[in-house]
Parts: sequence; structure tokens; C-alpha cells
Amino acid sequence: MKIHPKRLGDIAEIIFLLRCMALGLVVARPYGDCDPFDFIVYSPFTQRMLRVQVRCSASINNYTYSVQARMRGSARRYTRKTLDLMAVYVLPHNAWYIIPVEKLKGSRVCCSPHLKTSNRWTERYREAWHLLM
Repeated sequence: MKIHPKRLGDIAEIIFLLRCMALGLVVARPYGDCDPFDFIVYSPFTQRMLRVQVRCSASINNYTYSVQARMRGSARRYTRKTLDLMAVYVLPHNAWYIIPVEKLKGSRVCCSPHLKTSNRWTERYREAWHLLM
């Protein structure tokens, strides 16, 4: 079954929100969708706030799942001024990648949670929820 991309993004955001709340984090959502981030996550453990962009991939291409690593409708890349973390959800494998913005390389983020021996740079950020705390 093909899921509309906008619906896919909504699903990923809801799962992200639930996961953060289960970890004891406080999550706020900016009104509208003009900002370069989807959520502000507050950690009561460290007392800091982080801006998080959530992206989702559900289809595989050339053995990888990928998402755009730039602002929607723009060629502009995310920077530390606009974002702190990107949370990438690979729906078919229920896998999360929590990636600091300064580690984003190029215009796409490619993940391979289905490969046991993947050496992609993104694998070190798989399930890195500690970066939000």
C-alpha cells in the first residue's frame, strides 16, 4: 500500500512525539509549518532545548532508504543557526537515526538499517536518543 508522502511525515512525527514523551522529554510544536524544524524538545535532565526536524523514508532505492537533508522547497542546507538535530525514521524497519546538524553531508541522508554490516556514517546515529537528553 502506497502512503502519501505528507501522511508518511505525519506518521513519523507522531511516533517521534510518543517516543520522546516515553523518554521523559517535553515536546513543543511550532504553530504552522514555516519553520526549519518540526519540534522543540526540552530535556528536564540537561535543561536545554533542541530544534528537531523529522524526516521519514518508506521505500528503498539502491539498497538504501534516503531523505532530503535540506530545507523543503529550497536548495539551502540546514545549519546550526536553523536546526540542532535531524531525526530520520525508516518506517519498514522501525529504525530511528538522530543526527546532529553539523554531521549532515550533502543533500540527502542515506540509511541502511536492513543491512547487518552497513558501514554508512549514519549507523553511529542509529537509535541515538541520548543526543536529545
